[in-house]
Amino acid sequence: MKRRGLAFLFVFLLTMPCAAVYADAPKASLDHVDVKIEVKDGVYAVQEHVTLQNPSAVPDGKLEHTFSHINGVKSGNIKFLAGGQELGTEVQGGEAMDRIFIQLPADSPEVLEYTIQYQAEVPQGQYALPLVVPMYKVEKSENHVQISFQAPEGNVIQANSFPVVNHSGENHVTSNMVNVPSHVSYIFGTEETVFHSHNLISAITLLVLLGILLGWGAVERKNARKGA
Repeated sequence: MKRRGLAFLFVFLLTMPCAAVYADAPKASLDHVDVKIEVKDGVYAVQEHVTLQNPSAVPDGKLEHTFSHINGVKSGNIKFLAGGQELGTEVQGGEAMDRIFIQLPADSPEVLEYTIQYQAEVPQGQYALPLVVPMYKVEKSENHVQISFQAPEGNVIQANSFPVVNHSGENHVTSNMVNVPSHVSYIFGTEETVFHSHNLISAITLLVLLGILLGWGAVERKNARKGA
């Protein structure tokens, strides 16, 4: 029994340093993402400025991103820039989205800043626009992702946009989020629309609830009459 106990203690002591190393190993994480979107002449110009901590912890030195297939927007003209130089990319196409890998620079710092740029056109009457999403978490659950949107001149942003806008009827809005969404959908027009999908859904919900209450009241009255 003593030999077994000593053997167990020996193995436990050997594994302790390994566990400590794995626990303390740094992970790549997002520090801040600043997304700017502007629409001119029907063309969306997108710029994402990404700040990534501990990029050297990424396996094989390849940073992974996703780009969803929404409204026919392709990932072919996306550029990744760092230090004034364009980074090489590797694209793995899929049915619902593309996986885009960029190779880290050889002298990658502890905090890497890089910019993602692309232009896109969406079909007439559609507003959903895919974003390039870095596949790394924000370590703290805070709004470290800022998205600003500039509608075309003479247009205002509607209340039923995504991300949710605090003040509709303006030409420019800014939203703060915890993570980078797969897409945005800023709806805009020359005038602010009073009736839109949000208040339509709310009205339908209220009508359904009212119908349920009226139906319940009718059943109760009927039961009360039978009891009398």
